[in-house]
Amino acid sequence: FSTHTCHLLTFKVAKLFGDVKEIHKFCVSPEGGYMTQAATNNMLNILIVSDASGETAERMVRSALAQFADAPTQISRRGQIRAADDVRRVVQDAAAQRALIVHTLVSDELRRLMLEETRLRDVDAMDLMGPMLDRLASRLNVTPLEQPGLFKQLAEARSREVEAVEFAFYHDDGQ
Repeated sequence: FSTHTCHLLTFKVAKLFGDVKEIHKFCVSPEGGYMTQAATNNMLNILIVSDASGETAERMVRSALAQFADAPTQISRRGQIRAADDVRRVVQDAAAQRALIVHTLVSDELRRLMLEETRLRDVDAMDLMGPMLDRLASRLNVTPLEQPGLFKQLAEARSREVEAVEFAFYHDDGQ
């Protein structure tokens, strides 16, 4: 099975005799191949956790997974994690799945809680944002704003500025 990621699909099949339902799980690759649940037992579940959309962490994870072409993985994203209860719930879910958590939480308080909760529940977790924020804060001698989704907001604002300049340029009557 040669794909770096796959998606689990669950099919319920009614037996011919009776109302008993069996659940069959298949790992379906983007290329159309599949493997049964027995082959997915060694699958690594990766839970992307973010206080925004999770796109940044997912790109990093997929980039790293490209180096492991035959490794079966399942990637799930949990965005908009902005409260302590959200963090606890995600860690509890990860513990049940025996998943690796990869997170990009900008709030120092939520990152500390994530560390405490993952240690408490013996969940493997990787903080992609904290070390970068800490290093930049140290080198810049400035405290981070800790505002979720700020990069996207700034990119959208910049895009609107460019569009406004282009509009003015194309509609300039020369006066």
